[in-house]
Order: sequence, then C-alpha cells, then structure tokens
Amino acid sequence: MGSVIVRSLGITAIAVTLTFLLSFAIRGWAGAPIDTVVIVSDALIPIVITFPLSLFVFHQGEQLRRAHEELKLAHSVLTCRASHDGLTGLLNRESFLAQIDLTRFDERRGVLLIVDADHFKRINDTCGHEAGDEALRRISTAITSALPLSGATGRLGGEEFGILLRGASLAQARSLAEAVRLAVQATAFAPAGCEPVPLSVSIGGAHCVTGAETADILRAADRCLYDAKRQGRNRVVFASGLSPAGSVAA
Repeated sequence: MGSVIVRSLGITAIAVTLTFLLSFAIRGWAGAPIDTVVIVSDALIPIVITFPLSLFVFHQGEQLRRAHEELKLAHSVLTCRASHDGLTGLLNRESFLAQIDLTRFDERRGVLLIVDADHFKRINDTCGHEAGDEALRRISTAITSALPLSGATGRLGGEEFGILLRGASLAQARSLAEAVRLAVQATAFAPAGCEPVPLSVSIGGAHCVTGAETADILRAADRCLYDAKRQGRNRVVFASGLSPAGSVAA
C-alpha cells in the first residue's frame, strides 16, 4: 500500500505542476491577474481530483498484480500435484513413464532402474502404516541423495521406485545403483513404538536401447528385480541390453 500512495503522490505533484504552468501561461497570455484564489484553486483542483483517482487506479493495479501472482502460484502447485507423488515428492507413475517415453529415440537413452523396498510388508504389519509411509519417505530421500541431478526419479506404486539415468552407460548405472543401495542401507529408521528397523532395497536394471518400448524396458528391469529378490535381496542385478522388439540380453 505504501508504494501505491507514493506513486499517487508523485502523479498528483506532476498534475499540480502542470496545472500551475498551464494556468499561468494562459493567464499571462490573456493578461488576467494571478491572485491567491487562482493559486489556491490551481493547487486544490488537481489534488482533489488526481490523488484519489490515482490512488484508486494504482490500488486496483496492485490488486490485479497480486491476484495474478496468486493464480500463478496456484497453477504451479496444481501442476506439481498432478505430476508428483504426494507422499514422497517424487514423480508419480504416469509422469515418470512419460520421461522414459520422451527418450525413446535418443541415441544415448540411458538405463532404467527399478528399486523395491525389502520386507516392506513386515514394517507395515509390525509398526503400522504411518511407519511404512515414513520408511518410504526415508528411502526416497536416500535415493535422490545418491543420484546426479540429471536422473529422473519416480514412485511407481507401493514400495517400488523408478530411476531413469539418462545417457548413462551400464558401468555408470551399476555404480549409481550400488550407491543407491548403500545409501538406503545406511539410513537409520527407528519408528515410534518399534525396535530400529534396517532398511534395504533390491534393484533391477535394464539398458534402454533406442526405439525400445517403455513397457518392454520395464519388463526387463522387473525380471532383474525379481532375480535380485530371489538371490537374497539387498542387491543389484542388471540386464545388459534390450532390443527394440523387447528381447532381453543377459
């Protein structure tokens, strides 16, 4: 409001000055006298008219500006909610899969990792669903902290997460997957009313060949995740490649 008043006073001062100049010029050209009444009226008329009018206009402009900012903020919040998981803040399943689709014809498409929390049902059953939710938040934080900024991360559903490492080689992806596994393993988790619970994840990875369908890449990574679970959990298993037709190379 202070800036509105200052701007209104500025416009009023300009109006008073212009009124004096114009009035004196006309009266001087016409040979009319300039007395106290003239001076007072030349000052009061623009003040009475210009100041409240400027105040109204600037106030309305400020209100419109604030409404526009609030609308932009609300739009940003709604956009974020539509594309992100409410519990973890990661991309939701639809948005994450769309990220994979966008890379379909990239020459260096990268590697997909599917990360699944080990023994998650045991946490829910023993410590409750609130503890389970907190475990998922801790795991998602550990995942993002272990990844470069260029990686896209999403929650695929339940206790399953997806990581798209754009442009990464298999060797780079293996290293990053191991970093994620170790970051989760190092995460302390002691839910209220329960003994400390060790957290761990199993990870399946598939190299995304240019042109391969997203569903085929997901199936390849899922198979590797299943192998990681079958081999004892808390480990990383990779498929070395995937053809555009969807066949997996071990």
